[in-house]
Amino acid sequence: NQLRAGAAHDNGEHRIHIDYRYLVSGINRTYIAPDPNNRRLLDEGMTWEKQLDMVDDLEKALEVGFDATQSMDWQLAFDELVLKFAPLLKSVSNILNSDGDINESIAINATALTLNFCLRFEAASNNSDEFGSGKDFAVYQYVSPYQALKTDADFLIWSSAVSVVGEIVDVIYKVNDLLIPEVYSFMTDNTTSSDLIKNVETARSTIDGLIESLGWIELNYRCERQCNWDEVCYTPSWGPSPMGMTEPGSHNEGFGTHFDESRQRLVINSKLQCININDLMVNRNH
Repeated sequence: NQLRAGAAHDNGEHRIHIDYRYLVSGINRTYIAPDPNNRRLLDEGMTWEKQLDMVDDLEKALEVGFDATQSMDWQLAFDELVLKFAPLLKSVSNILNSDGDINESIAINATALTLNFCLRFEAASNNSDEFGSGKDFAVYQYVSPYQALKTDADFLIWSSAVSVVGEIVDVIYKVNDLLIPEVYSFMTDNTTSSDLIKNVETARSTIDGLIESLGWIELNYRCERQCNWDEVCYTPSWGPSPMGMTEPGSHNEGFGTHFDESRQRLVINSKLQCININDLMVNRNH
């Protein structure tokens, strides 16, 4: 799978289990910047009263105690969503951004992916089942919790999953609805409509906008090549790390980072690099 080549890093430590039932976060308390590089919990909207409320919630969670066996494994649930949709979204985007003139082959190749997804959730004989059909059924299948939701935090995380998957499903259906008529016209009459270029461009901007909005590591950060057996696809950190230490607000670019003028801070390059033990030895004093 080309999308996952060299991506054996940053998968988390699955031996560590977390109890998410009493998660304390700033969601629904203050503004959360969509750009994680600019995300600050203690921003202007976080009043002292809101901070005290969060501390109070944390104290209550500590009093209850933690038991991961009673909690939904939300990290696993979201990892599965990424593994399912990242290859599909990236593949459709690559097709719609193909070099050369826009023609019917772009619509045919893109809908070869989107149509199968949409048909999977169509109701038989126009009769919807107990879970609904179409988009509703698609969202249900991918966000249906495998444990009972018990706490406010459970429902907060779940509602976020519903929103994200709902947006993804909407985009897949929109791309399919835009391009399927063009494919049908070409297959039946060997012609396409005068709106072919506009429809492809609309589909392209729609799915690329979704990819940018999601900001998933799997969609934006990866090594350009599959790393060799003695290498890892390295994601920089502030440190201390094997490749040195950097300061987020510094203009001094570290290994694999650059200073972003709009954010006024160091950010990680989207094109990651494969490194091996020799690279670590060269940078050991940095």
